[in-house]
Amino acid sequence: METLDHAVDLLGRLRRHVASLDAVELIEPTAMELVATHLDRSPPITAPMGGCYLMIDCADHIDPSRAFLDAIADAPGIVDAAVTTEAPRREDLLQFRDRITEAISARATGTGRPPFKLDVAVPVPSLGELLTIAQRAADIDGVQLIPFGHLAEGNLHLNYLGATNTERIAEAVLNSVADLGGTISAEHGVGIAKTRWLHLIRDAGDLAAQRAIRHALDPNMILNPGVLHPEVTD
Repeated sequence: METLDHAVDLLGRLRRHVASLDAVELIEPTAMELVATHLDRSPPITAPMGGCYLMIDCADHIDPSRAFLDAIADAPGIVDAAVTTEAPRREDLLQFRDRITEAISARATGTGRPPFKLDVAVPVPSLGELLTIAQRAADIDGVQLIPFGHLAEGNLHLNYLGATNTERIAEAVLNSVADLGGTISAEHGVGIAKTRWLHLIRDAGDLAAQRAIRHALDPNMILNPGVLHPEVTD
């Protein structure tokens, strides 16, 4: 896609016209370049500077190609496309999405530091602003950002390679996510790592109710100590 805004527009078209739509995966160019290098293959299509890649998956008992092609026929911003209904070719294309995390881990091994990962979500129209904020945090720390995610959910996996000040990155990104009306954890939970930022998405009443429920079900605080409640450490 020429821009992320074009990708968001295309998502609306697909939702309206393709009943078999199953997934719309967003891959930023840095992620595509990384996984292509890891696989020692060229990307299946090209994207311009400032653009992005979409991997669109449809699931139906009949071939959905006609509805899909009609939906994208006059959509602005499409630079290149690869379409297939054949299982081997489909699996080949999926490698460029499914092995991004593997490629990130392999590259991180070379830096001597594990990747710093933030799994967040914002309203879909705010994705561009979130990416700008996330990149600014990477630039301040002098590290590489590898973003990819699920466009329809507004969910981004932000991976920072070589990060030295993870606290500063998290503070900048998570506060901005909350300001954008999003959530600090989309798929991977809050756990211990994000507990100190839980107040950004839950007010005092919510947190008090949560503690009361926990105390009623786990009065000795032995289940997952420290998770969601930092004052419970053992």
